[in-house]
Amino acid sequence: MTDDALFLVPVEPTIDDVARDLCATLAAHVGERTGWTPTVSVVWIRDMRLLLQRGPTGMQPRPLDPAEVRAVIDLTFRHETWWADTMETPGFLRKHYLRIGKAAAERERAAPKARDKADVLAIIDRLAAL
Repeated sequence: MTDDALFLVPVEPTIDDVARDLCATLAAHVGERTGWTPTVSVVWIRDMRLLLQRGPTGMQPRPLDPAEVRAVIDLTFRHETWWADTMETPGFLRKHYLRIGKAAAERERAAPKARDKADVLAIIDRLAAL
């Protein structure tokens, strides 16, 4: 064994890795809400990657921060909104991202949790700027 083998170089996750992780988060939320967990397919990963790289459908292309997308997903399901009942795919999330994000953020603003209030307010500001 050489000395070089003792050093592990951290590998940055690819955009597909990040998209797959966000898809798994969405699938888990859908599963908790509906009782069936959807399969994370190639189409799901593609749609989530497009959301991350190009942003919401119908908007000027701009990349989104994965942490923001995760927060929108989590906030939507945390508050049991109508959007949580209808958001079952990344394609749907991409198509309605601005409306979903604004609705989730407004509900969070009405009843913020102390631990992530600053993060939520920052997300609300970013969504309002779109």
